[in-house]
Amino acid sequence: MNGKIIVLSGFSGVGKNTIINSLRGSYPSLVYIPSMTTRDMREGESEGFPYFFVSKEEFKERIEKNYFIEYEGIHGNWYGTPKDKYYEAIQQNLLVIKDIDVNGAISMKEEFGKSTILVYVEPPSIEELKQRLIDRGDDMDDIIRRLKRVDFEASKKPFFDETVVNDQLENAIRQCEEVIVKYVGRLAPSKHVVNVNKLLPTVGVRMLNLDKVNAIKEAVLNNDDLPLPIIYKQNGQAYIIDGHHRGLGYYAAGIEDIEVDMISGDNLKGYNIDDIHSLTKKDYDDWEELLKDLKVKS
Repeated sequence: MNGKIIVLSGFSGVGKNTIINSLRGSYPSLVYIPSMTTRDMREGESEGFPYFFVSKEEFKERIEKNYFIEYEGIHGNWYGTPKDKYYEAIQQNLLVIKDIDVNGAISMKEEFGKSTILVYVEPPSIEELKQRLIDRGDDMDDIIRRLKRVDFEASKKPFFDETVVNDQLENAIRQCEEVIVKYVGRLAPSKHVVNVNKLLPTVGVRMLNLDKVNAIKEAVLNNDDLPLPIIYKQNGQAYIIDGHHRGLGYYAAGIEDIEVDMISGDNLKGYNIDDIHSLTKKDYDDWEELLKDLKVKS
């Protein structure tokens, strides 16, 4: 999986954060990178969620240091998107989900190109949007300022890849899931990434079926949905305890860092922990040779 940035944007109060929170609850593999703002922290918020909160003086200093991809003053406060964290996420093949102002979303697309998918979230009507802002307790003057911006935000809609109408929240969440799968190929529940080179097999390499590995490699290259390998980690060492063929299939397809499900010893369910500890040096040598052979063939 190449690193991707899924950006949700649209009118303030349309439910972007609610959608993101729900998706991240179901799929911990979705990474959230906070923006930085000078606005006051609201009830239920904390440092780093959903923003890093700084003074206007500190924000200005960061502007001068070219710290942001983009920054903008909105409703009397400043908001900015840090560059370095997103470049790191893409390089690490992470899937980032982000809410941001429409101008910021377009700047993200300009900065990261095809690695960015823009999703425009809109309410069923402006009256419904106004009522949502009232219901969440926003100041009336602030609501008026936000509604004045609606036409401008709507004018940016053609720049977006997809549109989701948040009429019923569950439907909006499902539509966003479908958008992610459309552009990414799969949406896994795992938040763990493991490098195949750092794994040890829990069965002898001779028990592996390389024809099956090759078939899974082709499935991966075709973006087919496959179960995640299961990993058991102990004393800093990660072991494949299920899904050897899936893990090697990903590796043979050129993907060295794979998403996995991590389990604890309490959940081994029939796996013999003694077999893990009785690995021999020969098994490990065979594993290294197998990885070298797969890399050459990929």
